[in-house]
Amino acid sequence: MSGSSPSSCPLGLCDGSGKIVDRVDHSDEPWRDIGHGLQIGGGMSITSRLCDCRKNLERRHGEARWWTSETVWTEEVALSLKPDTPVTMTVTCEVPISEDNYPLIREGYNVYYPAMIEVNGTTLLVDDARALAAALTACADKCDELDGVIA
Repeated sequence: MSGSSPSSCPLGLCDGSGKIVDRVDHSDEPWRDIGHGLQIGGGMSITSRLCDCRKNLERRHGEARWWTSETVWTEEVALSLKPDTPVTMTVTCEVPISEDNYPLIREGYNVYYPAMIEVNGTTLLVDDARALAAALTACADKCDELDGVIA
């Protein structure tokens, strides 16, 4: 499997390499402040992602040459007081990719960033999400106690 690639993508999405490179021209966008004294704007952004023809292949051991981010789970929770504004939670993680563009197992040096949780635009580390969940549960328990509800 290593070093070989089909001459074309079975899905017609890549050139058979398993890698898709997206180039987006931002030259007409104004510069904007992103905090910490940094600004972005203008120019060209180039991102790489694993093609769907390789994305679901069994992960193997190896050394990562590049990483891509993948959404692995999403859930929406409808709120009673704001039914039109659900809370969306998404778990993403980096997927290490080999030199020949195959997904690798997240282990050792291949784990560059931890898996993260995004809740309505706020990014949380796993421990922060657990602390938030515990605090929300404690708040709900306190409300039940105040209302005389026994769980």
